[in-house]
Amino acid sequence: MIPKRQSLLILLLIVLGTVFMALQIPQLRFDYDIENFFPIGSEQTDYFDKHRKIFGSDNDFILIALKPEQGIFNSPFLQALQRLIDSLENHPLVEKAYSISNVHDYKFIPGFRRLRKIPFIHPNDPAKMEQDSLKLMQSPVLPGYLIAPDGSSVLIYLANKAFADAEDCQILNDDIRETLSNFKLASYYLSGKCIGQSTFANTIQKEIGVFIIASVLVIMLVLFIMFRSLPALILPLVVVGLAVLWTIATMVLLDRPLSLVSNIIPSMLLVIGVSDVIHLLSHYISLRKSGWESQKALKEAIRKVGIATLLTSITTILGFLSLLSTRFFLLHELGLFASLGVFLALVMTYAIIPALIQFFPQTRFSNTSVKQRLHDFLLRLFRFTQKHAKRILIASLGLLLLSGFLTSYLQVNIFLLTDLRKDHPLVQDFSFISESYGGSRPQEISIQLRDSSEHIFSPKVLKELERVEAYLENEYTLKNINSPLSFIKSANQIFNSGRNSAYQIPDSNTLGLLLSQDMEAEFKANSDRILFSPDYKRGRIIGFLPDLGSRKVYQMNADFYRFLEEELPNRRCEYRFTGTSHLLELNTEFLAMDILSGLALAVLGISLFMGLVLRSGKVVLIALLPNILPLLCLAAIMAIFGISIKISTAIIFLIALGISVDDSIHFLSHYRLERKENGVVESVKNTYIHTGRAIILTSAILSLGFLVLCLSNFLGTFYIGALVALSMILALIADLLLLPALILLFLKE
Repeated sequence: MIPKRQSLLILLLIVLGTVFMALQIPQLRFDYDIENFFPIGSEQTDYFDKHRKIFGSDNDFILIALKPEQGIFNSPFLQALQRLIDSLENHPLVEKAYSISNVHDYKFIPGFRRLRKIPFIHPNDPAKMEQDSLKLMQSPVLPGYLIAPDGSSVLIYLANKAFADAEDCQILNDDIRETLSNFKLASYYLSGKCIGQSTFANTIQKEIGVFIIASVLVIMLVLFIMFRSLPALILPLVVVGLAVLWTIATMVLLDRPLSLVSNIIPSMLLVIGVSDVIHLLSHYISLRKSGWESQKALKEAIRKVGIATLLTSITTILGFLSLLSTRFFLLHELGLFASLGVFLALVMTYAIIPALIQFFPQTRFSNTSVKQRLHDFLLRLFRFTQKHAKRILIASLGLLLLSGFLTSYLQVNIFLLTDLRKDHPLVQDFSFISESYGGSRPQEISIQLRDSSEHIFSPKVLKELERVEAYLENEYTLKNINSPLSFIKSANQIFNSGRNSAYQIPDSNTLGLLLSQDMEAEFKANSDRILFSPDYKRGRIIGFLPDLGSRKVYQMNADFYRFLEEELPNRRCEYRFTGTSHLLELNTEFLAMDILSGLALAVLGISLFMGLVLRSGKVVLIALLPNILPLLCLAAIMAIFGISIKISTAIIFLIALGISVDDSIHFLSHYRLERKENGVVESVKNTYIHTGRAIILTSAILSLGFLVLCLSNFLGTFYIGALVALSMILALIADLLLLPALILLFLKE
């Protein structure tokens, strides 16, 4: 064993490294940039990048709905509304803000070929209020866009600058809320990318501390119940605490923030990393109870469990590294840093425990009562398994087939706000705006001419766009549509003295006049969005949808493409969905395939590694069945309860596989050692008694530790906690029933 002087040197180096790592933690960043969810290397992602270089982003906006108790059509409210808008526009991160108080109608002045602004509403002239309100509500554009159709609320559309980092987004979010609170105009509701991103980042930051504290308390409780010893309580916490600290500090050094996915790393590593320490201490304590001297007991414990903990750490790492096979950057980060944490936990276990344990050579670990009860329980369970091994196998195969059948009903579906609970204020805000204004989820369609000799404002192209937009509005239910067609209709309405009946495609003579160089520049100067390219060869249709879920939107998109093929086979334009929301929902096309390939890769990697170490193909097959069965049961349970596959729930299978196989490896490793001296039955019995306790203890900590994640406001994190905990319980049952049954049936004397 390591002499005390070397032990002190090792501890000193770890302390110095820990001090350096601890100094990095204050620089930790939290981020929820939705573009991190875009598929890596996807042609759709590349297409969107090129599209927004021409038209700008479709998601740099904030919607603010105001619902005053006294109604919106009164001078005091409208005057205060305009002061609020002026205040918002003065913010350095805001490009433009407008609502009904500053939106204008336009009148064309033929002699001067210029537009004259005419306010829709006159806040300072109460006598015109009734006439203005009628004009506003009869507008073909504004109801449902800047004012609720029932007139009960108004919307402020705020165009923000493209943010270089999350801090700017957080600043704007805080300043908007403070400004709204100071004005005290009405009940307000917020939505938009910046609002969601900063709210998610704040929630992540708050929950990290809750998860860590709760995980530590769970570990302390279980360790206290099992060992009733201060060293056995402190040593595991020191090891996993340092592993977590070093992992997070490494993320800081590499300038990587905690995201909605990686925020589970600290609490996850706490409960995963403690497994190695528990197996080592459990064997050490057993030997000390048998009268072994401290140093000899420690050396023997390392000999017996050292290889097994190395194997389990490698298989867990392989499970996490399989996340690199997906097309999502956030999953890559989770896989890499979780793997690093597992490796650090293993290193810390065998660097710290042997060094520290030398300083309590006379410590007696008292867990006699719990140990005896577990001993009796495991002995009864062994006898049950020995007696009913064939029935256990048949029941397991039946459950395997049933779970496989139910898994076929599992659905892939993503909602943009699915990771927040329904009672969260942000979800309620988004819901109010969606119900009152047709949605807050932007949907964008690019338009590209097939014939380069035409332009997007040619009469035939405009007629085609009119048919397309009629379908989008009536069948697709896209609201608040802006496009080259709406631009030219609005221009025609302005040219014809603002008559609502003139909101239509102009005749050829008027169209030519509207597209003359000076007139086009005048109309474009009064438009808030880029709707067509300078060469008139490309355009965009942009509108809003409620958060319907990717499955529903995917079907709607398919129906739209079918409409184009059936109704417009000789169309002049190509239409293609793009935009941030579309790319997020595109995950559904890749997610299932990526997870299946990741699982296959993980199973293959773990199998090959176990085969090399255990040197028995039969033993590898015996180990795989008890670990695949819980995964299928988990998928079946998700299908029964309607829990859909998305990024946060899909990674459950990869995490669960990498962790659950650990107990099987510990069981088989101890069984192989026993077989050197005993027969199959006696070896299984001894393995039950000696390894079973540690397996139950680590499974209890893993299950309770992952259940801590159920405290999260994010449903994705909640499901990770609940379902991984459930998979640990299922894996424990399989390891204590199915695995020994398979050994007794197929590994004969």
